[in-house]
Amino acid sequence: MKHRLLATSLILFALAPPALAQATQPKPVTDLLKDRDALLTEENTTPQEEATTQHPLAFMFGEWVGTSTGATPDGNIYTLKQTERVGPILNGQAVVIEGKGYKANGEVALNTFAIISPTGPENRWEMRNYVGTHAGTFPVVPAEDGYAWATPAGPDARIVYRAEIKDGRWQETGQLQRDGQAVRSTFSMDLQRVGDTDWPAGDPVNPDQAD
Repeated sequence: MKHRLLATSLILFALAPPALAQATQPKPVTDLLKDRDALLTEENTTPQEEATTQHPLAFMFGEWVGTSTGATPDGNIYTLKQTERVGPILNGQAVVIEGKGYKANGEVALNTFAIISPTGPENRWEMRNYVGTHAGTFPVVPAEDGYAWATPAGPDARIVYRAEIKDGRWQETGQLQRDGQAVRSTFSMDLQRVGDTDWPAGDPVNPDQAD
């Protein structure tokens, strides 16, 4: 359970279904499932199981820098310098993640935000993800060295994201899976951990500063 992931990536390019290229199945993250229905029914580990030791997402906490590649809604391919910051809030009961993708001139091209938390009587995990004016809530399936999550992408189609996070490296891919068609790659991200962060818990409001 040391590397049991119960979360997700923040980069939600599921809103851009055009494919980057023909792709074969990536190396599986342990035994991740391949479709959204399975993701919705797979059992997740409750956060309370590791509450007495280390937070199950502790190895994601910190600041990350690298690159991301994806497709715009009109099919254009782009590569961005990608940053992520991850930290706990609400005494560790939720985890927040912010991603920013930068153009070569330093302009922010994409800003995403996600909240990971347990939900429901079975204490499964879900991610509430925000990208611009779009938002959605998605189930998250943990693996020993990564995680998977999926979004619908039209009739009989889904985009499945798989991630591996180990040894200070965060790698994630997105694949369009349409019934009866070959799997296609839609997104990839490769990040290195660059340091700690006290976000979002750092610098709370001082309750004694008011008159």
